[in-house]
Amino acid sequence: MVSQHLHGRRPISLEQGIAYAEGFQVTLDRISPRLVALVQRAMATLPAAQAADNLLSFAESAPPRYADRWPFRSVSQDQWQRLRLDQRDLVEGVITQITPSLETRELRAQA
Repeated sequence: MVSQHLHGRRPISLEQGIAYAEGFQVTLDRISPRLVALVQRAMATLPAAQAADNLLSFAESAPPRYADRWPFRSVSQDQWQRLRLDQRDLVEGVITQITPSLETRELRAQA
């Protein structure tokens, strides 16, 4: 999927864009300006009373999830930053394959 995103064969969804932004520790605009425009369009549909209490203002004020705790015990952030993008993609691919997705866990819990 990452290859398809990189080569423009498939558009990045908002959920995937957020995951990439969190994984690479960058803002969403570095991943996809199109997704930022989509979020801004969605925000424009909110009632004026909710403008100060919307998702984007919350997201801007809340620290990103990765800031709470580094996910690796034996890999430093410096080591991670020295990896090439393709190497990081491989690591993320392995993690994705060996951990069940949230949807899978929810379906199992409902069964």
